[in-house]
Amino acid sequence: MHYQTPHWFESMGSSFPWIIPLVAIGSLWLARISEDRRFKQIAERAYFGLFLLVGWGTLRTIISNESCWIIHTSSMAAMIVGAVFPCIGDYDPEPSEAFEHQ
Repeated sequence: MHYQTPHWFESMGSSFPWIIPLVAIGSLWLARISEDRRFKQIAERAYFGLFLLVGWGTLRTIISNESCWIIHTSSMAAMIVGAVFPCIGDYDPEPSEAFEHQ
């Protein structure tokens, strides 16, 4: 029995398998590297929206049983790990004021 994909999947096509990983890594990079508070807030919102888009694209490739499903699934995993993994800029090298008053 051959499962036929829904018609709304046809608009995406399978000719661009590297778009989803590039979008995933690019949005993660922008959200993590931004230092300006206002730009960081915009980048984090864009990251969340693109995370939903990457999730939808990954679901599409898994349901339609395309050969690039592992690349898209790995991109989602990289987005999740990259969002929760602390980067060097997240650490404050100076001691906090709470420790100075002791």
